[in-house]
Amino acid sequence: SLVSTPSRPLSADATLKQRRARTIENLAKLGKALNAYAERNSGYPETKVPGSSVDPRMSWRVAILPLLGYGKLFQEYRATEPWDSEANRRVLAQIPPEYQSPERRDTKTHYLVPLGREALVGCERRLHAKSFEDEQNNTLMLVEVDDLQAVEWTRPDDFVVQARLAGSLRPKLGSLRGDGIMGTL
Repeated sequence: SLVSTPSRPLSADATLKQRRARTIENLAKLGKALNAYAERNSGYPETKVPGSSVDPRMSWRVAILPLLGYGKLFQEYRATEPWDSEANRRVLAQIPPEYQSPERRDTKTHYLVPLGREALVGCERRLHAKSFEDEQNNTLMLVEVDDLQAVEWTRPDDFVVQARLAGSLRPKLGSLRGDGIMGTL
């Protein structure tokens, strides 16, 4: 696995500094796991993009579980069934701490991939490291969204971005702790 040991959940009484540090740690781990997945599989996991014919039954968050040290949980997920089937709801209930925002205590995650024509993911082709127009280290790969945009961690949905409406992003990003927008390259 990419990460030697999975993270422990953060306590509900964690300080603002601890919650911010955990979010930075989570985003870094998820970004590294996504890049490792892309390297091993000749591209990033498929993602559900609005208006696309691609409709994966597995979220990228499920696809990278083995790289985060959760191989057994990955094996429990049934990729041939919908993400919310009875069997997959049992996996949903086992949210890894890396997907758990310090502000939540349920099965939703704030860590999403930006989707859209102007974003990393949003075209009809599978992305590879060489697909980045502005180089991989200049491209936002993951963002921490606010509560209204959070999704169940196994649901193959992410954050839809429209660059021409960039001014409308602020109410959707960066208000969980009031300390700015969090993301990873």
